[in-house]
Amino acid sequence: QQGLQAGGVTLEEIQAALGGETDFAFLSFMGEGQAFGLTQAEDQARLDSLIQKLDEANEGSGDTLKEEIDGWTIISDNQAAIDAAKRAHEGDSLAEADAFEEAMGDLSGDALFRFFLDGAALSRQLDAQTQGAASSLAGGGRLESIAGDVTAEDDGFGFNMVTRTSGGTEPKTYTSELLSLVPADVLVYASFSGLGNQLKQVSSNPQL
Repeated sequence: QQGLQAGGVTLEEIQAALGGETDFAFLSFMGEGQAFGLTQAEDQARLDSLIQKLDEANEGSGDTLKEEIDGWTIISDNQAAIDAAKRAHEGDSLAEADAFEEAMGDLSGDALFRFFLDGAALSRQLDAQTQGAASSLAGGGRLESIAGDVTAEDDGFGFNMVTRTSGGTEPKTYTSELLSLVPADVLVYASFSGLGNQLKQVSSNPQL
C-alpha cells in the first residue's frame, strides 16, 4: 500500500484498470527489453489513465509502451519485447508448447496465480553464466520445466511447485522425524530431506 501511494495510485485504480486475467512474460533474465505484460482491460480508458499516472510518477525512466491486439493490451518499456509478443500471436506461441501444456496439467485449474519456467531456456542461460548449474538443479539430468501455483484454501493459501526433469536422480518422499519438536503455534514450518547432500552437490560448482 505504501509503495502504491508513493507512485500516486491506489489499489482500487489498479483493480479497475486490469481485466479478468493479467499475464507477465520474461523472455530472458539477461539484457534489456526482455519483459512485457498482458491484460484484457474491461475499461481501456482506465488502463490508459493508470499507465499515464505511473509514468508521471516515474518521470525520467521513459514512457511505457503499449499496443492492442484482439482486445489484449501489451505493455512494456521496450519495443522489442512488444514485437516478440506480436510475433508469437502470429506464429508459434506458448499455447502450442508441449512442455507448457504438461506443466499446467500438474497444477490446479482454479489457482489464483500460476507460473511456468521453460527448463531448456533456463538451463541455457544458467549454464552460460555458471558453467553447469542447471545440471545440479536437475539432479544431474535435464531440466524440462518448473511450474507452480497459489490456491485459496479455507484457512489460508496453498503453494504448490512441480519440477519436471529427464534423467538424473529422483528425489525420494519421506516423513519428518523431528515434527514432535516443533511448537504447535509455529508461524512457518519447512522440512527438507538430504539438504546437506544437495547443498554439497550445488556448491561443488565453483561458479556458485
